[in-house]
Amino acid sequence: MIKYRLLILVLILAITLSELKGEGGKLEDLDYNYRQFNSIIYLSSGYVLSSGSKDFFNHYKTFLKGNKTDFMFFPIINIGTKFQFLHKFRFGLETEFTYAQMKDAYIEELPGYDKKGYRALSQDFTVKSFPSFITAEFIPVQQQFRSYFGIGIGAVFSDIIWNELLSSSDPFDKRRAGEHYNEFGIYPNARIYAGLELGFDKFGSENFVGSFTFEIKYTAMYRYVPIFSTISNQFDEKPEGIMDKYSILPGYLGIYAGLTFNFNRRIK
Repeated sequence: MIKYRLLILVLILAITLSELKGEGGKLEDLDYNYRQFNSIIYLSSGYVLSSGSKDFFNHYKTFLKGNKTDFMFFPIINIGTKFQFLHKFRFGLETEFTYAQMKDAYIEELPGYDKKGYRALSQDFTVKSFPSFITAEFIPVQQQFRSYFGIGIGAVFSDIIWNELLSSSDPFDKRRAGEHYNEFGIYPNARIYAGLELGFDKFGSENFVGSFTFEIKYTAMYRYVPIFSTISNQFDEKPEGIMDKYSILPGYLGIYAGLTFNFNRRIK
């Protein structure tokens, strides 16, 4: 967690220095005053610093007696486009693909036997998501190295799958293995972000590959699903709350590095 805080601090300092440079020296690099409707396409990869599913994992432990407390994220793939409609404002569209997985294996003791009973379980949860946004961002200073801040709203297209393997010493055990959940859904989401855009050349609008970007983004998703309800009939007494909906990966904080491409570049 300390290294994540240091990364965030470095980004904040870099953005601050970028603003001070713009205010202390030449305020505007006119070559980076893009004409209206000029567009860029960007491609980046991200790494999740932290995510939270406290509600889900609390009930996962209650209902399934599992041990894990978080999902593992694979690298994020992000793509989008931005249009410079106003002097210091850009609007755009972006989407990304995230793949998160949680695997857990453990042995549960079965009470009520003269001899010790057991139940060996293996859990596999996967969450595939395509968060998509309409974005708006503010660029305080137009220059070769510049910072920007933005927000986005949209929807996440999500596929959640839960598979369970099970072996029990009780031949009459009501718990059964199988694919317990496999559902596609669309849910609202939102995002806030800040970034640095480092132009490769002073005359950035003449280059196809325009700049290197470094961003930090927080994404929130309103995604509630009745994921445990499918095994409600596998208990002697139905646990309280097992039919409720729970939030899976309601949000994540990530860092991104990428490139921008000028499709309306000016040729000398």
